[in-house]
Amino acid sequence: MSRLVAAGFERYRKNKWFWFVGIGAFILGLLEGLFNFKSEDWGLGAGYPLFFGIVILVSAHIGQEYSSGTIRNKLIMGYRKEQLLFSDMILQSCVILGIMTLYWIPYFWFFYPVLFNMPLLLGTLFLCSVILLCIATAVQLVTFSYLIPSKTGGITANIFQIFV
Repeated sequence: MSRLVAAGFERYRKNKWFWFVGIGAFILGLLEGLFNFKSEDWGLGAGYPLFFGIVILVSAHIGQEYSSGTIRNKLIMGYRKEQLLFSDMILQSCVILGIMTLYWIPYFWFFYPVLFNMPLLLGTLFLCSVILLCIATAVQLVTFSYLIPSKTGGITANIFQIFV
């Protein structure tokens, strides 16, 4: 299964939308951190465009695997459906966590006094909740994308579940 995850990372490395969303996450974190620092508003709220970018990226990636026959070829090679699903969940969790890290680094750059004054337990709980949120999001997106194999259908279903 490590080969499936490594091949998935290689496909993401070649994907121009992955780099677009990653750079956009960094710029969005920078802008949001700067504006919240100037207004002294410590709220976290402008990550919705980033979430839409992540939803579209994950859904389009899995839809592309379906439409290009990659999943069918993996099944022919002898991988089980459970292995494919679990490897995609690991891959998408890592991708979402990486994109969120690109978002959080510049955002918290402006709030470093708050972070250094934060108790260690609270910081650890915050980090664990972010990691669990990324994993839960990846599981949800991968599950819906596997249920609806077309690109547009998967993207539409995953965007629809944001509003429900």
